[in-house]
Order: sequence, then structure tokens, then C-alpha cells
Amino acid sequence: MPIVGVEKVYIAPVTTDTVDSLVFGTPVYYEGIKRLGIKPKQSTEKLYAEDKLWDQKTTFDSADVDIELADMTSAQRVTVLGQTTASEGGVYASSDDEAPYVAILYKAPLRVGYRYGVIYKGAFEIPDDSMDGQEGKVKFQTPKLKGTFQTLKKNGMWEYHVDTTDPNCPENIEDTWFDAVVVPSADTTPPTVATSPLDGATDVAISANMVWTFNEAIDSGKVTAANFFLLKASDGNLVAGALSLDGTGKIVTLNPTNNLDAGAAYIGICTTNVTDLAGNALVAIEVTNFTTAS
Repeated sequence: MPIVGVEKVYIAPVTTDTVDSLVFGTPVYYEGIKRLGIKPKQSTEKLYAEDKLWDQKTTFDSADVDIELADMTSAQRVTVLGQTTASEGGVYASSDDEAPYVAILYKAPLRVGYRYGVIYKGAFEIPDDSMDGQEGKVKFQTPKLKGTFQTLKKNGMWEYHVDTTDPNCPENIEDTWFDAVVVPSADTTPPTVATSPLDGATDVAISANMVWTFNEAIDSGKVTAANFFLLKASDGNLVAGALSLDGTGKIVTLNPTNNLDAGAAYIGICTTNVTDLAGNALVAIEVTNFTTAS
């Protein structure tokens, strides 16, 4: 989904980043964001053999990041550029100033929905100051920060984002994203599933669908007749019907072509070939036995 703007930016200090520990400070709101640019830089090594490109390896180097704000306070210059607060008021810059490492959190509107993102570790250069005369009209002159962002020592990450259109986007992301710097972990938890009808159900309507509801979005490519099907228990014949996956990616429905037989036993099957978006498979085949109403 294309990005159509940028609404909010927060900056948090990187307090500790070692192979054993990663700590961020509390994100602080920087109002008046006009632009956030992120330009990753990669290095590609190429191996030539037999007069042609034989192999290649691309690695991430760093990312150039630029931010333009409507204004930048003296306190923000201290935090982001490592300048010093003067007892007489304001801040002063010295040749030995060292810009601290910071993380950038942002919210950007998409054509539909929003993107919430974080760039983990970088330092900014001193921005240029431009002071042009008005010459009959006001011309706003805004600070532009440029920085280089790198990978974290702790885990090698440099960027993370979540779109609200993602099936697994947290429902409360708007309320929590800027509370702290989020560092994701790999999803290794298998999905779970509930069924309708329930296993052991009786007096099920002959017009009922077989429905599998997962606790998270599943791989849509696994929604096939080989992985989701309904059998008539008496003869093992497949029940013909249409499979569908809802917009959340969590609910699979088998809508039988014809009504089920009255007073008959059926078996719904969901196989372990079904996986979530991270590739984690169901732990066991889901078998659902039910009987229709007479």
C-alpha cells in the first residue's frame, strides 16, 4: 500500500546496544514533521566465472535518513545533536560535540490505513541554517536533519514497520506504538483453530457450513480442498462445496453445494499443512465430528 504522507515522529535515545543488552529511552514527540526520508544503502559483491556473472552477495551497509521539521527547540538540539545548554539561556555547539545514537518512530498514512515504523540506531549531523531576507514576503526556513543509521549490535535489525492493513497488525497499535521502542521477535508459535459446528455437536442444521476460525491470519495459499474438507462418515465420500477465506485471513468457510443429509454423521478435517503467515504449522490435524438434525 503506497505511503501518502507523514503525521508523527518520535525520537528515543539508544541507551545500550551490545551483543548482550539492548535498552532504549522513552520516545519523545517532535512536533511539526514535514518530511522523513529513508534511503537504505547496500553493497553487492559479484563473482564472475566462465565469462558471466556466476554468483553474487548483497549486504546491508547503512541507511541515510533525513528529517525536516517545522521548528527545532534548543532542548531538541541538546538531545539529538549533543550540544550543551548554556546557563545564560539557549544552547552552544562545540567542536567536540558528539551526537548520541537515537531511534526514530513514525506514523505515516497509507492510501488505506497507516504505517507505524521504527528506525533503530543512528546519529544526526549538524543541520544547515538558512536565513534569507523576506523581500516583500515571508519565507519559512525550516531545519533539516541528516543522519546515518546502522544495524543494532544486539540483533542486526535496522528497521521495523507494521501496516494497519496487515492481517496480524495489533488492534491497539495506535494507542501503544509510541510508548516504547518495539523490538519484534520471530513468530515460532503454531496457530490454533476452533470449529463450527463443535466437535461432538448434534442436531446441526442441514444447511450449516463447516467453519474453521484461527487465532491468527493463515497463509491463503494453504486454503485448498486438500487441506480443508468435509466427509460423510458412513461412506467416506467428500462433500462438495466452495472454500473461502475472510478478509481477516483467520476464518475459512466450506459452504456445501447442497444441504447435508438429515440425521447423518460428518467429519470435518483441517490438515497440518495449514500454516500461519510465519510458516508455523498446526500441531495436529483438526478433526471435527458432528451429526445433523433428523
